[in-house]
Amino acid sequence: MGMSGDCCGLYNPVEVPPFWSEGAAIVFPDMFLWEKFYELDYTKRNNFKRGDAEDSTYFDSSPPMVCQGFDTYLCDKLVRNYNNVKQGIQENGGQCYLGSREGVGLDGVVRQPQCDWAMSAYYLAYYASHQIMWVDIPRDMWAMGFPAAFQKHVGLTVDEFA
Repeated sequence: MGMSGDCCGLYNPVEVPPFWSEGAAIVFPDMFLWEKFYELDYTKRNNFKRGDAEDSTYFDSSPPMVCQGFDTYLCDKLVRNYNNVKQGIQENGGQCYLGSREGVGLDGVVRQPQCDWAMSAYYLAYYASHQIMWVDIPRDMWAMGFPAAFQKHVGLTVDEFA
């Protein structure tokens, strides 16, 4: 995957910006656990409720195991972070951009400020659908390249979405 400008000599990059690859990787476990939270034996045995870790810090040992580490949005641990990101975007005129890791868009232009990748992925799932995000785009991106697959299924170019 990746973009041609990424490091390390990627073989056959399909121009996947990090908001999709990294953001979708962050969002998927959150959404899976959100749906399955009350079906987990660990959750049932300990009578956990969603949001139990809301006021916990990242290294706090008291939140449920499913709320430790990577799964921050599911457990409401970063609601404050979301509000800070949103406020920062609003203070910058309500726009942020989805370039590469260095802020370079597919058109080669560096734009700032950069959007939070997870927030962007959540928005893509909301704007389009989970089917488009995790099934339709990946199905076509290897043959068409990510930008063309994105435009086909979302109806916008990556830069228009950004």
